[in-house]
Amino acid sequence: MNARCGLPLLALLALLACSAASAAPGCARLLQPLQPGEVLRPSDVEPAACTPELQRAALRHDALHHVTRARSALAAGDVVPAVAPATLAHWRAGDAVRVTQRAGVVQVRRDARVAAPVAGGTQVLLRTDDGASFVARRSQIEGMP
Repeated sequence: MNARCGLPLLALLALLACSAASAAPGCARLLQPLQPGEVLRPSDVEPAACTPELQRAALRHDALHHVTRARSALAAGDVVPAVAPATLAHWRAGDAVRVTQRAGVVQVRRDARVAAPVAGGTQVLLRTDDGASFVARRSQIEGMP
């Protein structure tokens, strides 16, 4: 029994599966507002049924960084065309990360900021507070999504 809504767990799972299956493919609902030029993350969207209020021209593909960006300001709850999961950013430019790099027995751990949005790939361009730039593998970043 689920304490939140009083339904048996299997009934709750069946209800969730039916509601997910009834959503027409091809659209997504924003879970938080986005500013123009901001990149989408997987946590920013959920599958949704397409509606007449669909914001068709709301998103654009950034070919340089291989990410999807908001073309204009979007509010939480707006329905947009679904995007390829590979174009959803793991990190946005400016996100703080901690990197651990090893060379033999030497281990260096330092804080940095993501220099450019990262969707796919294995390498991340980073910048330290003193302006130094370097590349790290995604596996070297703590809390990697």
